[in-house]
Amino acid sequence: MEALKDYRIEEKSEEITRWLNLPVAIAELEYERATFSSNYYQEHSFYSHVVYDDVRGIISEAPRVDLVAINIADSCLLLEQRIKRNKQQYKLFKQVVARLPTIEVDSLNDKEIDDICTFIQLIRKITETTNAELTLTYQNEFKKRLENIR
Repeated sequence: MEALKDYRIEEKSEEITRWLNLPVAIAELEYERATFSSNYYQEHSFYSHVVYDDVRGIISEAPRVDLVAINIADSCLLLEQRIKRNKQQYKLFKQVVARLPTIEVDSLNDKEIDDICTFIQLIRKITETTNAELTLTYQNEFKKRLENIR
């Protein structure tokens, strides 16, 4: 039973470390967004080519540029949304970290780790909920919990 408890704490510590490293993830997403279009064009051929079709025989085929443009725009929009969400999550997470006696994950006790993981779940709810009223409820809960840290 004790090994299971240790595993949970270890797993939670890894989650906290991932959140502490969000700025790196954000930078990677921003780089991906900046280079996405040019990389997409380099990786995909827009030339027409000859293919064999059982029904029509040998035909010339080319990608539909309008669909490619839509795919690129959709992908860029999704990247932008992830960047925005990650920045918002990290901003809230920094508020939690600022209240801790240390930001060394290995130095945190079990209760602090559990508290931080509770905050992480609450931050996810705040940033991923589309219902404005529910988001406000989660934000108020976040503020109350934040005031009760030390």
